[in-house]
Amino acid sequence: MWNRGHEIDRGTGGRFLVCLALLVLGLPVQAMSRHELNGVSLRYPDGWIMEANDRGQILLTGTADEEVALWPLFSPRRMTARTASALLLRMVRHNLPDFHWRKPRGAGKGVVCVASTSGDTHAVAILSWRATARGTAMTYYLVVAPVTRFRQEAKRFSEILASLRLRGHGRARGQVRRHGGHPPHVRYRRWRDPMEGMFAMEVPRHWRVEGGTARASAIDVRPWIRVTSPDGRIEIFRGNAEIPTFTEPTPIGIMNGSVEGTWYDPGYGTRMFVLRYRPGVAFLDYFLPQWAAGCRIRSRRDRQDVAEAEARIRARWGLPVQQQDDAGEADLDCRGSHGHRLGYAFVQTRRFQGYGVSLWQVPRFLGYLAPAGKEAQARAILAHMIRTTWINPDWVRSQTQTTGNVSAAVQDTANYLSRVIGGAYANTQAAQARVAEAGARARREVERVQDARTGQVYEIQSGNDYDWIDAQGHILGTRTDANPNGLQFERMIRLDQ
Repeated sequence: MWNRGHEIDRGTGGRFLVCLALLVLGLPVQAMSRHELNGVSLRYPDGWIMEANDRGQILLTGTADEEVALWPLFSPRRMTARTASALLLRMVRHNLPDFHWRKPRGAGKGVVCVASTSGDTHAVAILSWRATARGTAMTYYLVVAPVTRFRQEAKRFSEILASLRLRGHGRARGQVRRHGGHPPHVRYRRWRDPMEGMFAMEVPRHWRVEGGTARASAIDVRPWIRVTSPDGRIEIFRGNAEIPTFTEPTPIGIMNGSVEGTWYDPGYGTRMFVLRYRPGVAFLDYFLPQWAAGCRIRSRRDRQDVAEAEARIRARWGLPVQQQDDAGEADLDCRGSHGHRLGYAFVQTRRFQGYGVSLWQVPRFLGYLAPAGKEAQARAILAHMIRTTWINPDWVRSQTQTTGNVSAAVQDTANYLSRVIGGAYANTQAAQARVAEAGARARREVERVQDARTGQVYEIQSGNDYDWIDAQGHILGTRTDANPNGLQFERMIRLDQ
């Protein structure tokens, strides 16, 4: 919290101006007024908003994407320029991980600062400190704005920072807002799928963003996004690139080795994982241990109303509805490297059946993980991301054409394979030669297996009934046909049987 040790001397404003690296003063000076909140008094332009949380952290939000943050800090130890620089660098890397930060520099007695630019945004972080009878009172300042605005408004930012005064705890005056323990304000920026431009949405500024359109094959498209708060403790997710298309076991498939827990490859790069249908939240029972081993389901609820609503929407727009949709949601309890977190997941599964084949997908897998007390913020961010999602119509048109062409090719291949399955073995001489070679290898206690994905043939020690390989080339042998690690391993083809 703020105390008198956090006040700055009158000369500090000039040193802030050095930190802000004033180059151009192009804008007319905007009228500034003094405002107070929780005993903190600041001067800032009319039209800006001042917000605060229970820890005394202040955030000013401007009218053109400017942000000025002020945080009180205290250490029982004495601070030096070296230790202050190290602390400032840790904090700014934590708050703005997407920026590249160099070594801070001094700007006079009791002030160090560092600056960086990422894309069209410039940021300056400042740490000032003053010795007190009990230790060191510090103030952390962070100024973020578009590059062009930053150059024009550097003097104004300096005046804002230098205007900090502590007046004891009083009533709020001016355009201000109070918040609880969560960060006082979340500003958003537009993010677009960097892989194929399939979709876009608004995400929190300065949060880490991963995702895009993961394409397992021409028709197996898996859009996903994950955003993480600067401290790494809040995660918002939508979609997952590791969830494939599934096909349910069939009697013919089992006869040909496509048992549950294996991959089925109909050709053209399309690979499906053989697994019985898991409707709605039941899919989480299967997927949660692989996706987040430290999480468990606290409670679950059926949300068939969502699936039925989507079916009505699809019918209204003339889209096919010949499928089974199941939806549900679950509350999660997670423990791991980020400590104890609570979570939420919504899952929708979709099943297609026909011609003796049953395929299913997970078109919706979304939710969040957050520490206790941060759930409301995480849920609000997730809702905002969903609400601002945009799908590229040009991408949809091009994908529809691709899907139609490749689907026809896959179907033709399936028809061909169905005829081959019932055919007699054609080359008796070749079969006898292979039997002889297999006998020689058996005497050496080795056998040949093939990676179904790459076609590479391996000669391995015999003795196992089933052999499995992962993407890194690690081979495991088992006595049963149970996949040793879910989606990570694929059953190998035994060439000597």
